[in-house]
Amino acid sequence: MSRLIAFIGLMLTITTIQAADCDWPQWQQFAEDYIAQGRVIDGSDSRQITTSEGQAYALFFALVANDQARFKTLLKWTEQHLFDGDMTATLPAWLWGKSEQNWQVLDTNPASDADVWMAYTLLEAGKLWDNARYKTLGYLLANRVSKEESTEIPGFGKQLLPSSHGFVSKQQVYRINPSYLPLQVLDRLANLLPHSAWPEIRDNSAKLLPQLMPMGLMPDWAELAEGKIKLSGTVGSYDAIRTYLWAGMLHSEHPERSTLLAKMQPMLALTKKHTAPPEKTQVISGQASGIGPYGFSAALLPMLTASNKSELAKHQKARVIEGLANSPVHTDYYNRVLSLFALAWPERYQFSQTGELQTDWSKACK
Repeated sequence: MSRLIAFIGLMLTITTIQAADCDWPQWQQFAEDYIAQGRVIDGSDSRQITTSEGQAYALFFALVANDQARFKTLLKWTEQHLFDGDMTATLPAWLWGKSEQNWQVLDTNPASDADVWMAYTLLEAGKLWDNARYKTLGYLLANRVSKEESTEIPGFGKQLLPSSHGFVSKQQVYRINPSYLPLQVLDRLANLLPHSAWPEIRDNSAKLLPQLMPMGLMPDWAELAEGKIKLSGTVGSYDAIRTYLWAGMLHSEHPERSTLLAKMQPMLALTKKHTAPPEKTQVISGQASGIGPYGFSAALLPMLTASNKSELAKHQKARVIEGLANSPVHTDYYNRVLSLFALAWPERYQFSQTGELQTDWSKACK
């Protein structure tokens, strides 16, 4: 009970804290609960796993927090264990954890969502902290992702695949994950690497995303084949919820923002109808089932704000605060991450119209 009371007090502080303050209590609590010796541990899996996604997100949050010491520790662990000791030579393995009695890489495949966020964060850290090594690593990783994790899809142009292999069938059916395509991140990579494949990937992603939502609901996965989109029986849930988060955080003058927000309004309507975001949506029929966890409510906060749904946003934020106060320690990684993204925006960080990270560090923090 004492921990619950303390956590509620901490979260109330979060709702009123000024962006110029050096401390970020929610990030500090997450680091205490989920980060050990530079790795983010998802305790909901008995193998005590660490994913490249978790490392990438934590690096981003450390940058937003101006937490250079923890950023360095996170990056060191990531390089040693996911990049096999050399970030310039390969893409990171996406999964690390315990196998029987050994701690090791459990799956060597890379995951492009993590790789994109990691490259972006390294490039922004290089700029904001004037660190040449971070900037170099960011450029090298971004180039490798564009070359190894993208492909030309008939009818859709150059697109980012979920990994370097395993998502193209022998029948030339291409499987993609829309939540791997945060436009502000792709914008920035396209601007910083104009002579790479990133400008094309960015433009084609922007065209594709609205086409994936015939009923205004984003799928977790989609298949592209013979110039057509295949969505039959497709569900939107734990992956797709991030697409609403990325769209909501786009700059107010971003060229795709109004189109995406208008297209995604059915998700807000379902949230209002059920008083919380649905856990699953059928993207063809528009039907919804279940109630999503509080992390889903967090993911919708930026879009609710951008759509001027103040009352619904207030209700969802209260649900997030309550969820955080009662969340189990060490086993609630995903909800906590979604909440970190949502509650810190736009006070602690924003994205410019071209995707550049904008932080609100005070002079004292610098």
